[in-house]
Amino acid sequence: MDFDVIVIGGGPGGYVAAIRAAQLGMKVAVVERESLGGICLNWGCIPSKTLLSVVELGDKLKKAVELGLMLPAPAAYDLARMVARKEKVVASLVKGITTLFKGWGIEQVSGQGVVKDARTLAVTLPDGARREIQADALVIATGSSWPNLPQFPIDGQQIVTSQQLLDLTQIPASLAILGGGVEGCEFAALYSGLGAEVTILEL
Repeated sequence: MDFDVIVIGGGPGGYVAAIRAAQLGMKVAVVERESLGGICLNWGCIPSKTLLSVVELGDKLKKAVELGLMLPAPAAYDLARMVARKEKVVASLVKGITTLFKGWGIEQVSGQGVVKDARTLAVTLPDGARREIQADALVIATGSSWPNLPQFPIDGQQIVTSQQLLDLTQIPASLAILGGGVEGCEFAALYSGLGAEVTILEL
């Protein structure tokens, strides 16, 4: 066998499982097609809170005069700069996971994995080449994905995913958010704070 354990997916479930297995003395590989850290680190709570922290600071500055702090001009948001800072924060945290992998001797395999049998994984690498790896145990930690409704196709312009919403560099005049969970409410707070007219649709 190539490894004791192969983890499919490098999100918060996958990378933590991989590190724990390595701590227990196992030879471990993690197969991830995008970025280590999964949705939470790359396109969820970490980047959304990074952007939201700027809006919270802006709200405090609006009350500056009441507190006796005189500013030369009202604070204004530069969404492109906010997104650039968000990217730096995310990259730093992803690098931290990579460092942990190196420290524990975990091999990161970049690509799309397909389970062939109980011990074998076929991985399509970024350059199109294929690699088969085997382990005594496979851990499936592939996370979730956004549904693409046929009547409302995601076009990246008018209908966007939360991932695409994090990369906008211009503030939309209005925004309808489908889903009033934690992530939906965070985006509502973010974009209403930036000046957009926001409506949450919760079924």
